[in-house]
Amino acid sequence: MAGQTNAEHFLSIDAQTIDQHLKQRISLSEAAALGGAIFTLALFVFSPVFDVNKTDYWVYIRAVNGNPVGFFYAEWLLPILVPFSKLHPLAGYFLFSLIGIAGTFFAARVFTGNSGLAFFTYQTIYNIYRGTYLGILLGGLALFWWGTAHKKWWLAGVGLVFAAAKPQTGFLIALLLFLFKKLSIQDRLKILIIPSIVVGLSLLIDPAWPIELLDRIQANPPDIRGNISLFSSIGPWALLLLLPPLILPLQRKDRFLGLLAAIPLILPYFQQADLQSLFVFPYGPIILLGNLGFLKMFGWEALRISLQIVSLLIYCSSLLIPFFCNKERKKGTKYYNLNL
Repeated sequence: MAGQTNAEHFLSIDAQTIDQHLKQRISLSEAAALGGAIFTLALFVFSPVFDVNKTDYWVYIRAVNGNPVGFFYAEWLLPILVPFSKLHPLAGYFLFSLIGIAGTFFAARVFTGNSGLAFFTYQTIYNIYRGTYLGILLGGLALFWWGTAHKKWWLAGVGLVFAAAKPQTGFLIALLLFLFKKLSIQDRLKILIIPSIVVGLSLLIDPAWPIELLDRIQANPPDIRGNISLFSSIGPWALLLLLPPLILPLQRKDRFLGLLAAIPLILPYFQQADLQSLFVFPYGPIILLGNLGFLKMFGWEALRISLQIVSLLIYCSSLLIPFFCNKERKKGTKYYNLNL
């Protein structure tokens, strides 16, 4: 059930509980999931037909070497990628993807998701094959959450830096977490010190990089074949999906999960592989429907339609199940109470 896979509300669990989650012995399903992910990565590395030059990872390395075509990330990510550019391409790809797998597992533990389920999805395989940044991004989100729970504000800020490097997904999820976390204004400002310094330095080094990023997107738009957003079909009407999570009388956790589930549907562009960013949160077994991505064998349109339906199902279940099953909901709750 959406939002019901863990007895605790991950938005309010304390530092000690988070650490207990992290220290739990790896379950059989988690071991199988991690082993399968690493084995899949090794298969790609040693496959005679695998071409690292056709991966997202190689786009990152080209950007480090001065060719930013297809690099749709914040400028401050480039220094982080420099060490990988010094390695043999396959070695760099393997290490980069391995860190991404670790970041995904870390995020699932911190956000009380089910990594045993998250790794058994088409999106995981796709992200491993492409060598995407998503796993590291998820690790950054988890580091932010861990840092806030432990009042290590500088680490929380570092996590935000990693997450916001991919603005179209990481920034929005980080913003939701930032808004829903119960913190004082002073603590929020402490968290923002490191990100402010990083953004400031990046603009000091290259003041024009945000404009250059927009120019690159216009000159070489992202591949829209994997775009599963409803915005691309119905335009701004998709933004109406934000209303139910805001006005329904939900607990904070369920309101967050509803808003998070709306992100793939309301953005002008949301790559199907980025659905994995939802799978580290406690949505339950419904995330296994992400495997409908294998319908890509019948073409991109089959993948797009099927995963739009999956995104809608995750969105609806994250709202309707808590709404109808929450027996503790008090009668007369004001619908406009956001409980943030």
